[in-house]
Order: sequence, then C-alpha cells, then structure tokens
Amino acid sequence: MIKGPDPLVGQQLAMNHDVVILGRDPDVDITLPSPTVSRRHARLVCQDGLYFVEDLGSTNGVFLNDQRITGRTRITDADELRIGEIVLRMITEEEPEPVVRGKVNVRTANQELFSLRPAQKLQMVLELSQHLSRTLDQPSLLDKLLEHLFKLFPLADQGLVALGGEEHLEVYARRARRQEDFRYSRSLLRQAIREGAGILSEDVRGDERFANTATLRDSEARSVLCVPLFGHEGRPLGVLHLTCCRPDRAFQQDDLHLLSTIGLQVAVVLENAAFNEERVRQAQLLQELAVARQIQQSVLPTDFQELGGPAFDLFGRVWPAHEVSGDFYDFLPFDEARPEAGPLAFFVGDVSGKGMPAALFMFAVRALARHLALGSPGPCQTLRLLNRALDRDNPSSLFVTLGHGLLDRDCGELLLTSAGHPLPLLRRATGQVEDINLPTGRFLGFASEPTLGEVRFVLQPGETLILYSDGCTETFADGGKTMFGLDRFRKVLVEEFQLPLETWAEKVKNRVLRFGGGTEPQDDLTLVLIHRR
Repeated sequence: MIKGPDPLVGQQLAMNHDVVILGRDPDVDITLPSPTVSRRHARLVCQDGLYFVEDLGSTNGVFLNDQRITGRTRITDADELRIGEIVLRMITEEEPEPVVRGKVNVRTANQELFSLRPAQKLQMVLELSQHLSRTLDQPSLLDKLLEHLFKLFPLADQGLVALGGEEHLEVYARRARRQEDFRYSRSLLRQAIREGAGILSEDVRGDERFANTATLRDSEARSVLCVPLFGHEGRPLGVLHLTCCRPDRAFQQDDLHLLSTIGLQVAVVLENAAFNEERVRQAQLLQELAVARQIQQSVLPTDFQELGGPAFDLFGRVWPAHEVSGDFYDFLPFDEARPEAGPLAFFVGDVSGKGMPAALFMFAVRALARHLALGSPGPCQTLRLLNRALDRDNPSSLFVTLGHGLLDRDCGELLLTSAGHPLPLLRRATGQVEDINLPTGRFLGFASEPTLGEVRFVLQPGETLILYSDGCTETFADGGKTMFGLDRFRKVLVEEFQLPLETWAEKVKNRVLRFGGGTEPQDDLTLVLIHRR
C-alpha cells in the first residue's frame, strides 16, 4: 500500500509475479510516476514464501524502515519501503493488534505510578532527571536516556526512542547490548500512543495472536515494554521501547510502572529541549536579521555632500519597521569620474510584503534599476524596462512602487516619473508645500505595460523636492481609526523645516512616530530630500 505522495496515497499495488520491477518507466511492472524515482529503481522478489527487495542501481537509493539497503534484503509485513519520495508498506496479511499483558495509563501523572515502591522510584527518577537535565541537545539527550535505561533495566537487550505522533513516528535513537540493527513492531508503538497507555507483553511468542505479526515473529523479542510520551495538553511526543531477548526472562508489572514513571519525566525534558532548540533558532534568526539589516543599510548611499555637488543638498534615509525593509532609495551619478556634477538619477521604492522576501526583492530591484538607468534615454523608459525584467523572473509575484527622476546639477532641471508611488512634493522657498502634478502609473512586476508620464521643471534656489514612502502618511492612531494622512504630512513639512536636511528628516520622522503612539515605525518610513541652495 502506498502512503504518499498524492495522487498515489492509499493505493494498493498487487505483486502478481514472483519478480516485479518498480520504477518511473511506464513499461515496468509497477510504475511510480515521480521525478525522484529512477526509470528502473528496484526489484521485489518472492522466493519460498518470503519476500526480498533489491536496489537496481537507482540514483536516490532504496530505504527499508529508514535504512538504505545494499544487496538483497528481506522485507516483511508492516515494513516500510521508501523509493524516492514514495513510501510503500508491505501487506501480506492483516496484522492483529498486539496482545497486551498489562497497561498503565500515562496521559497524566496518576497516583498509581508512584504508589508502588515510591522511595526507590523517586530516587531513580531524580537521578535520571539530574543526568538528563545536563544536556539540552536532543541527539545527545536521547543517547544518554537509553544509556541510563539499560542500567535501570538489566533485562533490556534492545531499546529505542521514537519521536512523533501515531501516524508519523521516526526512530531517533536506538541501542542494543549486541547487534545494533534490530527489528521492532511499528504497530505496537502506534498502539501505545493511540491508547495513551504503557504496554507490557511478558511472552511475545507465547501469544497466539502474535503468530501473524511477521515483524515480532521474525525478531529476537521475547518480552517487550512500550511507553508513550505525552507533552503539554496531551500532545504526543513519541515512545520509549525496550525489548528482552532472553527466552527464560521477562519484564514484569513493576518494570512497566517504573518505565511509565520515567516516561513522565522524559516528556518534560524533551519539551524543555525542544523549547531550548527553538529559542536557539530564534536567537540565530535575530542575529542573521541584524546582519542582514547592516548589509541592507550599507548599500544605501550616505555620501550626500559629494553627490550634491556645490549647488545641492541631498539626504535619504530608511527607518525600517522590522529588522529588514522593503523600502529603499538610491542616488546614481552618470559620470563616475565626476560624481559631483552632471546628471544624477535618484529612486525611492517600496516593495510589497514584509521581512526577508521583500528585502531580497528590494536588492534585485535596486540592482536592475541602476543598471537600466545608465543606458536609458529617460526615467519612463527605465521603468518600462525594469517592469519587463521583473516580470520575466518574479516567482514570488512581489511588486514594487517606484518614484524615479533625473537631476541636472548644472542647471537644476528635474525630470520625474512615478510607477504607483506616492506623488512627490515641492517645498517652495516661501515655505509653502505643493503637490507635483504627475501621472502615478501603476506598480512594477506584472506582464502588462505600465502607463507612465513625466513632468519636467527647474528646481529654484531655496526649493526642496520631497519623495517619501507611504509609511510617512499611513501611520494610524486611535487603534487604527485615524490615519496621519497627506494633509498632516504637508503641515509637518512646513512646521519642522530646518537645515541641515538630516535634522529636518529626523523631526518629520519623530512627528509621525508620536502620532502613532510608539517609538518604532508601524511601516517602513523613507524620505528622500533634494534641496537647491
């Protein structure tokens, strides 16, 4: 029976011959249509009533119960065979529920677990807890756990720890006094989780109902203990499983009680280890985001004095709402030999979305915009070419609004265009702030050609061009009822005007933050200022 992936899941495939070939090729006996499966991947063989599997030199290998096989390998009921991404379970007969000689409820710390030999149990559990609490690394923790279980249970010849729920159990640690590779019954592990009870079978081979359970029948097991682990609010965490292989010995009810008691403590330790692992991951993520923020800020221009030349003051800043931003600005001189003179291209953009995807898309937009602007006849053509480039390779379907312009620093002439970005503002030398009448077009990153327009004018002495992102106007107060809005933004630009431009920008930013009632932006804030002296 196939366990995954869709649409094969749940299908039963009959083995109609003693030799069956499995692979991707439609001409083999059983076709598995997956790119992870080789054309002729594996061979199943039935010989004298026994079943075997062989790898036919496949690229991704054949795995039996998560172990890669080499040569011909025996396969029995309930074994799981993984071929590429497809998992098959061998079924020759229905496998009955294992016979249980004893059960102990382990879903809650009931008094029964501690009532028998309480002093000895408490001492054992405390010693084990002390040892386990010294490490929060899960692989080391599980290996140490089995090491201590073998000391506490001298009859145990084999042991394993499987983690997960009833349908998705995976063995994370195993230990044996002799051969490390041993067989175990997955149905027994699942039953323990399903019933929420520790299970004891004193005599596996003496139970008639185990006769058709090939996994146990062919194993060395004589007696087994199986205890499920449950975490907070009954969440299944996994199973502890011990096996005695000696024909004259068997686990007893006291052993089941002790392992069940230990299981309660182990569940707490496992949850603490998982919490610690998540905390470490979060700390690493925050550190990586902090580095990403530094990198992102470092690529934005900061040498405004040189870029402005003798006649202009420039300033740009992004205040991210999170560690990284989808907003950006840029200044690009056309003449590298004379960065302070001649045409200067400038951009301010806002990528859709938040976090790292928006930040990475921002880097791509900035790099493309710089490259295209140097060979373009004008801002409109630059944005059209940028839209085509983004549309050709945009698997994330993100988009960007972009304001773009050219400044002739010799005469002060400006040429502006906008692709869905907030319209620029002009602060006159008298202090009045005016809108610049410019067709907004639409954002970039989609197949259709954007409709763009341009406006040309001369920036007069004492005047300032203001470009910004929507975070400057779409900050909210009163629980989201009142928006800062363009009118307040214009008023703040008048009231807070002060040179140098950096001081002015900080005052404007602080007014926006105070309106929103916080010290951090609700959305990325970006300001680009061009002032003619």
